[in-house]
Amino acid sequence: MKYLVCLLLIAYSSFVLGAETGPIVFKTLLVIRSQTTIPPYGSFPGINKTMSPEDISRVSETYHHLAAQWVSSVTSEKVLWQTEIRISKVPLSPSGTCQADGYRVLPKDLDPDLSHISQKQYDSVFFYVDLRDAQNTSVGCFAGDTFPKNTFGPTGISIIYSDRFDEQYWRTQTFIHEWGHQLTAFYTQFGVPLPYCGKNIPPIHCAPYYNYQPDPNSPPGLKQWSQWLTDFYKGQISDPRRGYVGLGPRAWIHGTFLAPQ
Repeated sequence: MKYLVCLLLIAYSSFVLGAETGPIVFKTLLVIRSQTTIPPYGSFPGINKTMSPEDISRVSETYHHLAAQWVSSVTSEKVLWQTEIRISKVPLSPSGTCQADGYRVLPKDLDPDLSHISQKQYDSVFFYVDLRDAQNTSVGCFAGDTFPKNTFGPTGISIIYSDRFDEQYWRTQTFIHEWGHQLTAFYTQFGVPLPYCGKNIPPIHCAPYYNYQPDPNSPPGLKQWSQWLTDFYKGQISDPRRGYVGLGPRAWIHGTFLAPQ
């Protein structure tokens, strides 16, 4: 009996250690919507443009190299991205608005591309959308946007807008920030303790509540929020009532969107 118990303990320990040390791989896809068409309205002259090869290359680099490497590094290679890029030439006409001349992409605007993607093919899909006018001024509402959980089955969907891409300090942050929305929506169901700063406020927006301030020494691409994003992903944000909160190993043991554990 003691021998059997010992074997069971060894097996259990091996399983737990394996779960903690083995990386989990998120299958991700970036769809670059290279053509944008917005009709004129009032004083707004409209947009009818095609992304240049140089812009497409820079977006691809940000996603495939900078963002993916940051995720790997900050999680000590416990979390990895499997990356894939598609260039869509279907003209995009965003139907959502937020201000007099502000636009945002709604799920229905992505139907031409989503119809060619299986709901169980990717954990995360990012859409890059160029909403700059002829003067290179953005008419996008946000830097990024993430659709509610289950909009596309288990796959997380985020929009990356061009309005912040050309600014050096936003090159990586928008991907990391929007993916944080996807992750928290998923890991909440497992009881992972996350930052809290008020009802209906996303956990990744809670930096000021936890006294995080912009860091002028943040590496390029993180727009001075390097420490907040690092602690958020590592699960090392100190909460006076709940101890440490955030993602980290206690989240990663529950697997990915397509392969929850």
